[in-house]
Amino acid sequence: MTDNDIIVSFIATNPVFKILAPTDKSRFISKLSVKKYSAGAIIHNNLDQSSSGFFVASGSVELKTTNFEKKISVGHFFSCESVLGLPNHAAKAVCIDECSIISLPDAALSALVNLNPDALSYFSANAFENFGIAKKQSASATKIKTFTESSMFDFEGSIWSWLALLICTPVLYAYMQIPEISNDARIFLTFLAVCVFMWVFRLVPYYIPALFTILGTLAVDIAPVKVVLSGFSSESFIMIMALSAVSLVVIKSGILYRALIKLLSVSKCSYNFYNFILFFIGSILTLFIPSIVTRCQIMAQLTNEARDLLNTKKTDSFSTSLAVTGFFGASLFSTIFFTGSLMNFLVQNILPTQEQTQFQSLGWIKASIMMGVFFLAGYLMAFYAVFFNTEKCELKQETLVSKLNVIGKTSIIEWCAISAVAFLSIGFFTYFQHQIHPAWVATITMLALVGVGVFSKKDFQTGIDWSFIIFIATCSGIGATLNYLGLNDIIAKNLVNLLGTNFKDPFYFISLMIISTLLVRIFLPITPSVVILCTIFIPISIFYDISPWLVSIVILVTADMWFLPYQNFLYVMFEEFSKNNYNQKKFILFNIIMNIVRVGGIYLSMPYWSKLGLM
Repeated sequence: MTDNDIIVSFIATNPVFKILAPTDKSRFISKLSVKKYSAGAIIHNNLDQSSSGFFVASGSVELKTTNFEKKISVGHFFSCESVLGLPNHAAKAVCIDECSIISLPDAALSALVNLNPDALSYFSANAFENFGIAKKQSASATKIKTFTESSMFDFEGSIWSWLALLICTPVLYAYMQIPEISNDARIFLTFLAVCVFMWVFRLVPYYIPALFTILGTLAVDIAPVKVVLSGFSSESFIMIMALSAVSLVVIKSGILYRALIKLLSVSKCSYNFYNFILFFIGSILTLFIPSIVTRCQIMAQLTNEARDLLNTKKTDSFSTSLAVTGFFGASLFSTIFFTGSLMNFLVQNILPTQEQTQFQSLGWIKASIMMGVFFLAGYLMAFYAVFFNTEKCELKQETLVSKLNVIGKTSIIEWCAISAVAFLSIGFFTYFQHQIHPAWVATITMLALVGVGVFSKKDFQTGIDWSFIIFIATCSGIGATLNYLGLNDIIAKNLVNLLGTNFKDPFYFISLMIISTLLVRIFLPITPSVVILCTIFIPISIFYDISPWLVSIVILVTADMWFLPYQNFLYVMFEEFSKNNYNQKKFILFNIIMNIVRVGGIYLSMPYWSKLGLM
């Protein structure tokens, strides 16, 4: 029996893996290792650092302390103190006879506990049985980190920030007492100023200020309900909800992991080819999974899998190239495809009605495709210059075969995921033939998945990012209320008077937007930055003969740019999920190069946009 067969048998038969999905079981194959020991060999000493747990695949082991001895036979775990929060092994482990021991590193044990919380109780009971002293130690709680958008300032919950807000609010209301602004408009602008203040100083989660603004607007009856809550009845709201549901099924099915293993199994063992595979998967995901957060989580997981399979080290250039490929595969084309980011739905709701109709899925791609080509070309040239590697690498085909065997045949849920993606693709790209809005195509797909039972009530409650969807709907309501109160025109006229004719040339106007966005992003997270800047620049775009959509795409692309990790919570999240197994300085340097590529892509696309009549 080979080491690989021993690991596969262990995963297939051990009860702690029983409730795991086949794809999750398959991932553990490359995380575990088998070590052979002769009789009398010491596996570890008492008080050695506990960096992994062990399982007896054959033979037997004796655990020894000053006052305690215990024989561990085949089929049992031992010395899993690390998962219980204990820093050191509680006993000396000695092989009684020849042994085959499966080693489970800390990362594997933590992953197992996250996937199967009952495993923690199992390991605790095992420790209690093996060592009386383990009862005196309490297992540390397993915490799952969550990620929020970052700001340069961290005044969250500060009493001084709240006091400043309470003082500034009436001052702002009094300051805006000018003839051209009605009393209702003053009240609404005060609400909006409070909203921006909360965003800047991160007093509450990002979606609360926008919700506060529309609820305050409704409470004082500034605008009709159908205007303020228009975002909750928009087709974008429905489409985001439906696409989120479909993407959740795709993720749950494990079809992406199967695709990665299949592609790796037919590859040419080239470093560049593996990077191409990951980038290709990330780019395809951009078409169907609108949440960049979800895509980054998926790509971080796939990156870790590829790194484990290829035995790369943290310091390896290839390890860093995998991280770069995973991150930019998930995020580079987020502004190119309408369904590539939830932010795209947000800005579309701020656009005028005619622009919303024109820039649906195909209209959006048509207008942004040239910029996407420049992005791709710039990425490939930068990647070639920094990471290109002609060396061959070793990949154990037997490991891939074992993984596919553990996954098994294509399941019903995988076929449902494939069918859903195919139906969405056909529906989106044949819109001009059937004239069915993409939102309803996505809704039909979601309802079909619910009907066949692959999408449960619990999935609907917990699997969809409702906070962001509510945020988009509320921001849409804010934009509609601004327009209803005539504030868009007032803002536009005052800004045009301020800017004059200096920015009549599209080159200068686009440059102004890029510089403004980069400056705002130093202080604000990406989401409120995009909302505020679109609210300011879209109303004045008509005076400078620039399409409102073009304004929004420039702001979206520039807002995606970052120079320090705090500016991009997606990178912070990707770094955490990929376990920081790469050279961070080299990654950030490559990102700065890509910022230049993005700015270059905007300027190089201007002749194309001019031909389309967007400027």
